[in-house]
Formats: sequence, structure tokens, C-alpha cells
Amino acid sequence: MIYIHIPFCKSKCIYCAFYSVTQHSTIGLYINSIIKELENRKSYLAKSPIKTIYIGGGTPSVISITNFKQIFNTLHKHYTISENAEITIECNPDDINSTLITELHKLGVNRISMGVQSFDDKILQFIKRRHSAKQAIEAIHIVKQCGINNISIDLMFALPYQTMEIWYNTLQTAFNLPITHLSAYNLSIENNTELYKQIQNKIICEIDDNTQLDMFKLLIKIAHQKGFNHYEISNFCKEGFYSQHNSGYWNNSPYLGIGAAAHSYNLNTRSWNVSDINKYCYGIANNVLVSQKEILTIYEQYNEFVFTSLRTAKGVNLSLLNEKFGAKLYNYFLKEAQQHIKNKLLTVNNNNIALTLDGIFVSNDIMSDLCYVL
Repeated sequence: MIYIHIPFCKSKCIYCAFYSVTQHSTIGLYINSIIKELENRKSYLAKSPIKTIYIGGGTPSVISITNFKQIFNTLHKHYTISENAEITIECNPDDINSTLITELHKLGVNRISMGVQSFDDKILQFIKRRHSAKQAIEAIHIVKQCGINNISIDLMFALPYQTMEIWYNTLQTAFNLPITHLSAYNLSIENNTELYKQIQNKIICEIDDNTQLDMFKLLIKIAHQKGFNHYEISNFCKEGFYSQHNSGYWNNSPYLGIGAAAHSYNLNTRSWNVSDINKYCYGIANNVLVSQKEILTIYEQYNEFVFTSLRTAKGVNLSLLNEKFGAKLYNYFLKEAQQHIKNKLLTVNNNNIALTLDGIFVSNDIMSDLCYVL
């Protein structure tokens, strides 16, 4: 698995806390830097065949086709990419046109992930998205017409001013489009965002917990009606179209993260590059990767395994848990899980323990109980 971070955006959404910049003067330098990092770290994954590539951001669709060609030429030169690799690029709807998608398709891109967030124009304007609902709909059709059939969109719920009716209409619009995958995220109020400041200053109010829960229930209901599998807490797909890349994170697979703020994981060590384009590029130019790393203890690895596994519909595989972490942590997990099984928040299915529908609604509390605290 390879993740490449493109931190450039044309503008900043009011809820976004991810590392991104709106100044584009360093794009050329940055592309050269990630190419060099790809070359320098080609042995990080022990030269294993690459099954997924994900270019995210930021807004990757703001860079040029020439930039994309440079990246893919480097990938093919230094890595063995599986014949059926899933190759995803995140795009904003207003960047999409037939020329862009056709050229990306020629480079091997077979999955587009689009940040739609809402199909209500007033909501889109409030959160400072650059596109309209009409543009998003047209963009999805363009991607399909240009031969990329695996189309994922992101939606958000519990946004200020978003009523149940608005959310219902957004879901109906989404599922009537030729999408194969939907990621739907409950709004999280992050510090140092414009949205956080507006709430702190009482300019706007958060959506109450009961309405948030009702929105999530409605999402699950409509997704099921439309034939989408609820395979991870926030993710839904048509049969055979789950996100292979994101599933790799949830299944505890190693991955290489390239670019400023990107994270890497080799099962024992986690590292993350500096969240600063200038420091990152300066370091690469001087053959130094400016990053930090931590060696995970067995307990931290166990906690991460439990947390990521429980996010999926399959849940925690008990045999794998015992194999990876031994009898002590295996027995600890079973002991802590019993009360939640009794309360029908967890269910036992063959050799797996997974969240029930009611459990999903209180998943953070359950995961906290099952994590091992020294």
C-alpha cells in the first residue's frame, strides 16, 4: 500500500483540520520532492508487490497531468505494481472534466474518490465548498462516461443548518447516481478550524446528539434499501466495490506514506513526515527525511488491532487475536467483551466478535473498554 499526500487546495473548508495549504507556488518543488522520497524509500515495503495506491490531500486534482505522469513514471520505475492494483485519486467536483479523467485513466487510475459532502447548495456555500450540487452530479457522470466505473463520494452529516429533510434529499440524490462506494462522516468539530471558532463564538450551534443519531440511522436504512453493504462504520459499497486501500488500514497492513504529513507503518514502527512543505522539501533536498517515529509496544499494537478491526463489519478475528498477541491479551479481550455481548452491543459470529447496530452508535465507548491500559 502506498499513500501519496498532495497538500494543496484552492481554498480551505471551514471544518478541515487536515494539513493543507492554499499557496501553490511550491507545487513543482513539492512534486520533485515526493518523487525523490519515492526513490529513496523503495525498500520500505520490502519490495512487496503494491496492491493499492491512493493519492489524497488536500486536493490532488489541482496538480497538472504532467505532475501525475511524473509520479506514475516513478512508481512504475521503482515499485512492482500488481496487475489488478486499486489506484485511487481524490478529486474535487469542480476540477473534474473529461480531459483530466481520460488522462488519469490512461495512467492506470481506476478509482475516483470525490469530496461532495452535500447535494444542498446552501450547505455547500456555508462550509465553503467550491462546487455546486449540479457540478457534483455532472462530475460523477463525467467520470463514469470516461471509463472509470469505481466511483466513491464523501458525504457529511450533522452539519449546522442541515435538517433531516436536507440529509434525506442528499442521500436520495447520492444513491440514484452511478456511484459504487459512499463514505459518510459525522461532523467532527476540530480545534483551530473556522467552524470551531464560529461555534465557540456562538455564531452557530452544533446539531444535537439525537438528531445526529437519527441521521446515521437514516443513512444505514437508505443504503441498505439501495443495495449497499455497510462494511465499515462510515463506509458503504456495492458488492465487490469495498475500498481495498482503506481496508488495508483496518486490516493492519503495512503502508508507505509519501509527502508532507504522510504516515507510514511497517507493523512495528509508525513514522510521520513533518507537516510543513518547506521543511519537508528542504530535508529531501539535503537527503534527510524530516520525520518522527515511534516503536509500538505489544499493547499499543493490540489496541490498534482491536480499534481498527471493530470498525469493520467482520469485527475482531479471535484466532488472529490469539495468534498475534498471546493468551494474556486474548483473555483480556474476551473478559472485557462479555458485558457488551450481554447487552447486545457486540455479537459473536463463528470466530469473530463484531459491533451490533446498537453497538455502532456507542462504538467509541466499547473500543475504549476493550483497549488495554497499563
